[in-house]
Amino acid sequence: EEETPAPPTVEIVLPNTKDGTAEVLLGEVVDFLAYATDDSDPLDQLNVVWVTEWEDESGQLRTVDLGTSAVDAQGESLFATGVFELGVHTVTAEVTDSDGLSDRDYVTLRVVGEEVAPQVEITLPEDGAEVLVGAAVDFFGLAEDDGDTSLLVVAWTSDVDGLLDTMSPSPLGLAQFEIDTL
Repeated sequence: EEETPAPPTVEIVLPNTKDGTAEVLLGEVVDFLAYATDDSDPLDQLNVVWVTEWEDESGQLRTVDLGTSAVDAQGESLFATGVFELGVHTVTAEVTDSDGLSDRDYVTLRVVGEEVAPQVEITLPEDGAEVLVGAAVDFFGLAEDDGDTSLLVVAWTSDVDGLLDTMSPSPLGLAQFEIDTL
């Protein structure tokens, strides 16, 4: 009775993932390292095929063949690429032996753009507005960020009275308060 050959194995060890996802900057070259084993073939006769899948801006699932890397005699396979688009990618490493048996491992990669500072604008009162001492003044501002604006902190300050108020804006970025002690 002939014994069924065992499939090869592959495990991605780089990039390191925190909480299952590695984060990289758009255009950054990502180094991948996978370890492969096989009982049938010498390790240096194996190759690892690298593929990425992600959802583009239109919601379409995209698959791109990233390339192939050789496995050395110790089972290491190094691969580097920087061709990722913005979004969350599932990168697959697949190894197939001469018996046609294969194994896959996955790593999740979040590709982000450069960090941009949040923006804030005072919308009311208008610059140079005059009010009576002790009168209530309504301040309105608009904060913008590429993330969740309600996680920002807006600090209102006066060159005369110092810190007037601090708050988190609404999810739409609106920040407002009233003061009568100016």
